[in-house]
Amino acid sequence: MGFLEELYDAIELEKEAEIRAMINEIKQYGKNREKIGRAINNLSGKYIGKEMGGLFLIKFGRKESIKTDISVGDVVLVSKGNPLKSDLTGSVTEVGNKYIIVAFSNKPPMWVQKSKNIRIDLYLNEVTFKRMQESILKLHYAEGKLKILKSIILGNKKPKLPKQINLDFFDKNLNSSQKEAVSKAVGSDDVFLIHGPPGTGKTRTLTEIILQEVKMGKRVLATADSNTATDNLLYNLVKYKDLKVCRLGHPTRIDEQLIHHSLYYIVENHSDYNKIDEIREKAIKLSEERDKYKKPTPQFRRGLTDEQIEKYALKDRGTRGIFPEDMKLMYNWLKLNKEVQKLFDNARKMEDDLIKKVLTESDVVVSTNGSAGIEELEKIRFDTVVIDEGSQATEPSCYIPIVHGEKIIMGGDHKQLPPTILNPKAEKILSKTLFEKLINKYPENSSILTIQYRMNDKIMQFSNKKFYYGILKSDKKVKNRILKIDTKDIPYPYNKILTETPIVFVDTSMIPEKFEIIKKGSTSKHNPLEAKIVIELSKILNERNIDFGIISPYKDQVKFLKEQIDGIINTVDGFQGKEKEVIIFSLTRSNEEGLIGFLTDERRLNVAITRAKSKLIIIGDIATISKYPLFKDFIDYIRINGKIIELDRHHDFFNLDN
Repeated sequence: MGFLEELYDAIELEKEAEIRAMINEIKQYGKNREKIGRAINNLSGKYIGKEMGGLFLIKFGRKESIKTDISVGDVVLVSKGNPLKSDLTGSVTEVGNKYIIVAFSNKPPMWVQKSKNIRIDLYLNEVTFKRMQESILKLHYAEGKLKILKSIILGNKKPKLPKQINLDFFDKNLNSSQKEAVSKAVGSDDVFLIHGPPGTGKTRTLTEIILQEVKMGKRVLATADSNTATDNLLYNLVKYKDLKVCRLGHPTRIDEQLIHHSLYYIVENHSDYNKIDEIREKAIKLSEERDKYKKPTPQFRRGLTDEQIEKYALKDRGTRGIFPEDMKLMYNWLKLNKEVQKLFDNARKMEDDLIKKVLTESDVVVSTNGSAGIEELEKIRFDTVVIDEGSQATEPSCYIPIVHGEKIIMGGDHKQLPPTILNPKAEKILSKTLFEKLINKYPENSSILTIQYRMNDKIMQFSNKKFYYGILKSDKKVKNRILKIDTKDIPYPYNKILTETPIVFVDTSMIPEKFEIIKKGSTSKHNPLEAKIVIELSKILNERNIDFGIISPYKDQVKFLKEQIDGIINTVDGFQGKEKEVIIFSLTRSNEEGLIGFLTDERRLNVAITRAKSKLIIIGDIATISKYPLFKDFIDYIRINGKIIELDRHHDFFNLDN
């Protein structure tokens, strides 16, 4: 079996695993799925109109407040009774304190507006899996320049070495490593990779590459795995007013500040769209006229074909118990219906032509990897495909945009976390990303960015030495950035934790209540002592309006903290790509066996400790984690470059019953 066939099968396995996981979760938790943030019960629906793209909006609300992980852009399953017997899905457009708005492609059934016990479940979007498989087939049967890219991807042909060309840069503040990456990427013929460690301006560099490609007369498809990263690219590009940019994707998944750059908005506000609207209005009025006549349903037509109804009506005759008058009424309905359908078909064709016109006239089309597989883009080709977040996307996810192009430029960091794969059989082939494969195989076709603009130098240096060969340098504006808090009224140990020291490790190993807990029916972990410390720290930071984020590797710890704290709280994997002034990192693991599970993945630690700008606070049990060489090295680094606070068992503050 060839690699592409294995990849195709792996996607099917992963899709099945995700469906199974979702079904099992719905079965396991029932109505309690709301408690883990993945369902909302006891809702009532109300139709609130249509929005861009002809989507039907339903507002679901209830008297009790809603706390959920379901967010804007998520696909949800809407049901009454057993959710597994429903096939009604929509996309979330808004989440409020006591309501959630869902957009449907087709008008939903009336029970959605009339029932009181409606349930909404976070659901799986199967479309992306289908698009990945279609892109594998396209690559398999590739011709022309795409066939060359296929050979490079499969390791059968080396890419041409990039030429470093002289450029007049749009962004005058790029550093030397960014400029070198841009000039080599623009000077490459087929494949180039930008290795961007945390805070080094990878997206900014990719933006400059896109601008330079357009300046050279090339059309660009720019994508990223997530909507957030896609919108970040778009934010950068729309600053350049002369650039024609179009964002693909469901309007509910696009930042509302960028919606006027979306395909739907551009099409519906195009001067040619007025004609389409006029034709549809005419069709609607004609359909109202049509409905004054008798619709020839099977009950009324009694087996007669349209042609037979026309023949009898024109002869003013009836048959099979149908009166001549009714025959004429049905004939008039059919005659007007043909005109109605002709008008709607004409409007649809004009709209399709207008969409194609907008897409082909755009300098840059911006999209998630998945949305690059939309039908409207099917036959449209691009000179260059630029992919951000290349190290967070599965290989077939990247194929979706790649099959539209002749040259690939990818940005990523394979020293951070790859995508999460559920199926163990699929993991072997899907967890190795295309970015990692290409940069390892063709290092001469890559550049690494070397100046970071995010964090205090002491926060950066451990990762720098462990993962980036010690080549990173901190920009002078961030090198010595610190958090300044007046600690005189803050109680112990928080007054010691919240000093100006950039890295602090809060060691719980001396506290009897330090141990992790596994809840019944869960495979995740929760640590009450660490949670208590995190909650107190968050109160202090909130009171002082300090921008902070909370991360833990474990979903149960995250879930518990979300129930107690308003703020940005997520798993390490979910926080990748984000940054905050202060990061509180709850390691969660504490046990007598010294087991730390998937914390042994070095990339997970790299992500966690590179999110903070001025202050990184780690809470954990040194006795448990220091049995692992990476964590032992990290603790040793903090002893020299930061501060370790060993919590004292004699302080009753840590009594969890308080």
